[in-house]
Amino acid sequence: MLIAQISDFHVVTAGKLAYNRIDTGNMLRHAVNMINRLRPRPALVIGSGDLVQSGTTAEYGELLSILADLRAPFAPVMGNHDNRENFMMAFGSALQFGSGPFVQYVRMVGQEQVVILDSVTEGSGEPSFCAERVRWLDRILSASTRRSILVTHHPVFPTGISWMEPSDPNWSQLLGSVIADHRPQIIHLLSGHIHRAIHSRAFDLPASSCPSTAHQVALDFESEDALFSREAPGFQLHRVEDGMVTTYTASLDRVLDSFDPREG
Repeated sequence: MLIAQISDFHVVTAGKLAYNRIDTGNMLRHAVNMINRLRPRPALVIGSGDLVQSGTTAEYGELLSILADLRAPFAPVMGNHDNRENFMMAFGSALQFGSGPFVQYVRMVGQEQVVILDSVTEGSGEPSFCAERVRWLDRILSASTRRSILVTHHPVFPTGISWMEPSDPNWSQLLGSVIADHRPQIIHLLSGHIHRAIHSRAFDLPASSCPSTAHQVALDFESEDALFSREAPGFQLHRVEDGMVTTYTASLDRVLDSFDPREG
């Protein structure tokens, strides 16, 4: 089974550019077209947060018009650039959010369940995971023996990119306590936010972050200032088989061709 992950679209209204230079809408269209050509088709496409740039209803309208062409089920994740109220208005008819004001829900995929979590602090780029969100996750994991993939916008591992690191490195401790209670059934931790493909471990589990379909965060381990990079955008494919997740990172840059080396 394949699960696709796309992240950090930062869609703006039609005719505008994010940061006055990035055509995020057309870049997402390209990602959708690439995913539609995949065979086998993904059982689910996760959009791991920062789906729009400023959280406006107009931006969500533009986002939905682009995603209308996606030929696979879509699971949106709340990001710090998103607005909870407008997010829920955009996606609420298709999803059942199960944790009060937070964007948290479950999608059953094959023999696994994908648990979408809300790591956003309203009005801030900082992550958080409060007791209410913890209780909801504990109930979900206690109610099922299915193998589970957990998804947050913010990575639950240190990335080493200073200006993107949370001010509180222990923000996910409560999340970690629930994971510890249910670790045998959790097989992977997915995230976005960092605009780069990173593979690490957290809470004794494999963890990863997904590149952006638009601009990337510069691979700079010293700068304390925000720094983006117009590298090739990308997405990830997660192959789930026998309780193991194998992750492939694919470029959204133009593929020149494919060829058989025996014919060279």
